Amino acid sequence: MTIIARCNFGKLAVAIIMVIAILLSAGWAIAQIKRGSPIELAQADVSTAVRQDIVNEVRIAGSLTPIRRSTMTSRISSTIIELPVQIGDVVKAGDLLVRFDREALGSAVTARTAEMDALNAQIELAESVLERSTTLGERGAASEATRLSARANVLKLRAQLRSKQAEVADAERSLSYAELRAEFDGVIAARPVEQGQTVPLNTELMTIVELKRMEVEAGVPTSRIPLVRLKQLVELTVEGFPGRTFLVRSSVSRPPRSPDRALCGYSSPSITRTAY
Repeated sequence: MTIIARCNFGKLAVAIIMVIAILLSAGWAIAQIKRGSPIELAQADVSTAVRQDIVNEVRIAGSLTPIRRSTMTSRISSTIIELPVQIGDVVKAGDLLVRFDREALGSAVTARTAEMDALNAQIELAESVLERSTTLGERGAASEATRLSARANVLKLRAQLRSKQAEVADAERSLSYAELRAEFDGVIAARPVEQGQTVPLNTELMTIVELKRMEVEAGVPTSRIPLVRLKQLVELTVEGFPGRTFLVRSSVSRPPRSPDRALCGYSSPSITRTAY
């Protein structure tokens, strides 16, 4: 078998000449260094060495949720007469969120209190009857049955008074629920009710979230898991917040959902407001 090789001798000669020139230049530079002569370099050939940290970047996709949130429900059945907050509003602890109609609630407290006062008057009268029956019985002017009947009446009225006192306490507690205030600083995330709406007991009124501490739950590919350590400090950047970096600490939130992905959660003490 005959093999024919074709070469471009013109190009080959040029390449050989360039290699010889490079070798001669390198030999000259080495000779200059050995003689202690300075070597002049162009500005483009000089760079400054700077000590830097090597950063491993892992792109993840997940959800950003507040650690502290509170869904507030109505503790009474009443009509909303004031609703000063909207979704996205920033509120402080103690700010008014909802005010219910207090008229019916106040009337209930007044009625229960009046019934309790009436029972107190009946008890005073019954105790006087019991005392008189006891005195007459000691003199032989009244029977033992009369004294026992008077005593039973006093005990019954006292039991009714305790029940009425509990009703008064419940009515006063319901009146205190007529105003709903923020328990902590946060942002209104949901508000499914409207002003003027009559809501029954345990109706969801609104959700408030605290954005000072957030949690990121994200899937990390198994090939990048060795780069993440438990309780490791991580610099996190979030799309939608360009130029901002959040310092977070990693933690495993739950077992992997699939063989090729694992979950890693991050809780950050430095995020101030990221959801809205």
